[in-house]
Amino acid sequence: MLRTMFALGLVFVAFLIMYGAIIVIFLMGPGVLDELLGGRGSVIAAFVAFGIAILITRRVMQWSDRLLSGEDDAQALLDRMTPPPTEEDHLATQAQVARNKRWAYLRRTRQFDKLAALESEEAERAKEAQAADAEPEAGEPSAERRQ
Repeated sequence: MLRTMFALGLVFVAFLIMYGAIIVIFLMGPGVLDELLGGRGSVIAAFVAFGIAILITRRVMQWSDRLLSGEDDAQALLDRMTPPPTEEDHLATQAQVARNKRWAYLRRTRQFDKLAALESEEAERAKEAQAADAEPEAGEPSAERRQ
């Protein structure tokens, strides 16, 4: 709760910085900048000062976001991200979508005999996948030797 209130306070500080910068730079500052830098220099200086105010405000808002998310480092967020899917993942997903569409079509058209065959085919495929996962690799010791 306290962290949320502090983050909200940082947002208000960011708004105050921006409003204060607008007031000082564009309402009070033109006379001073015109005397110091001349006509063209004062316009450029005003926009540079406004850009700096925007960057400061952006940084304060980032602090607020970091405080709310609980992340102290952006790298920690990147570490938790899942790796991108591979080609095999896409092919498996497409095959699963095709099987689901076929199952839905067979169910909708009441072709229960073909539906039963499809479900037994799925059960066989699951058993084969489970058996393939259970077999040790060529260089891997068997389960009996590991114990």
